[in-house]
Amino acid sequence: MRQLLKILLLLLSMPLLGQEVYNEALAKELEAMLEKDSKHRREVIALIDELGNDDPKVRAKWDEINEIDSLHTIRVNEILDEHGWLGVDVVGSKGNVALFLIIQHAKLDVQVRRLPMIRQAVKDGKARSENLALLEDRVATKTGKKQIYGSQLWNDKETGELYVLPMIEPEKVNERRASVGLGTIEEYIAYWNLKWDVEAHKKRVAAWEASKEN
Repeated sequence: MRQLLKILLLLLSMPLLGQEVYNEALAKELEAMLEKDSKHRREVIALIDELGNDDPKVRAKWDEINEIDSLHTIRVNEILDEHGWLGVDVVGSKGNVALFLIIQHAKLDVQVRRLPMIRQAVKDGKARSENLALLEDRVATKTGKKQIYGSQLWNDKETGELYVLPMIEPEKVNERRASVGLGTIEEYIAYWNLKWDVEAHKKRVAAWEASKEN
């Protein structure tokens, strides 16, 4: 959960893509969705810190967030079906980020459906390659594949350990990250007070794969 909120803060801190010329109505609508999304996720983190994951208030808050995500997804799908992917020249930087984050928080079938559109939007300069990388990793990990850029972390419920989910050729991850404008894996996971150890990552993945075979 903290991973998602920190990714949101990182996205909002990025420099703008080009000159901003708004479709003001859509820009305001998307910005409101973005604020609502981040507000409720901040609130659930505070509740978890105070009450723990299993408290009824936390579960109720997650139900509320899931409902919000569902409504946001419906509306964003309508916007995308009507307009295609909207760059910052149409909805501004926050509106553009909102489109991505709502898809990032949507169910897997929506993410898979929209992935080709976001790929094309990156080629057209209407979306960030960094955002596409996050979604590529999200879809890969959700479908049982290894991620590419190392953006997806997981918290082991038994040990409490936070770690990077399996990725292809982990020794080359920084080359891949650089190719899409991302900083190093060391810088990225430092946001969660983690240190990158490629050999430890390989051992964890090998153990994980062995456990799946047994």
